[in-house]
Parts: sequence; C-alpha cells; structure tokens
Amino acid sequence: MQRFVGVDTPQAGVILRSQVGRTPAKVRASDYVRLIVEFEIGVEIGEDLPVADAPFGRERVMQAVGAVMPAIEIADDRDADYSQLSRHPYELIADNGWNEGAVLGEPVREWKSLDLGRKCLASRR
Repeated sequence: MQRFVGVDTPQAGVILRSQVGRTPAKVRASDYVRLIVEFEIGVEIGEDLPVADAPFGRERVMQAVGAVMPAIEIADDRDADYSQLSRHPYELIADNGWNEGAVLGEPVREWKSLDLGRKCLASRR
C-alpha cells in the first residue's frame, strides 16, 4: 500500500470512538461517496506497554494482547484519482487515510490457540 500511494513509511491515522460500531451493525453505501470495506483482525491491548520499555518484541506485544476479533474497516476514497495518488501522498495522509471507522466483532480472549495467519490467508482465496 505504501508503494501504491507513494510513501516509504507507515502512515498513522485515527479512528474516533464515535466511528466504532459493534456487531451487529449496518452501514449504508449511500452515506459515502465510494464506500470501501476492508476485512481485518482487530486487536484489543489488555495492558499498557510503557514507552520506557520500548522497543517491544513480538513476544512482549503478544503478552499484552487481551483479545482479537473480526473487524471491518470502513473507508471512503471520495472518488479519488488513483493514478495521481503517488504524486500527492500527503493529501491521503491529510484525509486520515480515507478512514471512516470500523465495525468490531465479538472479542476472542482465548486467541493464542488460533492460527490467525492461516485464517487470513484462507479468507483471501
């Protein structure tokens, strides 16, 4: 995605509490210019990761995860001209990465026994 939009570092964005829905939820396409739906795995951090202890390795971050859940990211590209994205990457950043919110499923607290990587790959087929 970074290459696609012409940046070489991750982009930070924000999802406001008012933009987060819980399942079951309804989203109306007519509320958006061009609705984009992305399927994700949501992660609930169950404990603080103090900045003084950074950087954090994979095992430490996994220890802090309280739950995982199915998630749907809601975005709206507002009829963007994709051929121009790499020429103006900061416009996408200024538009909060087109973010319009998320819908979260039921949290799974016993997630460590799940093969999340395999489940993600299977869902792409």
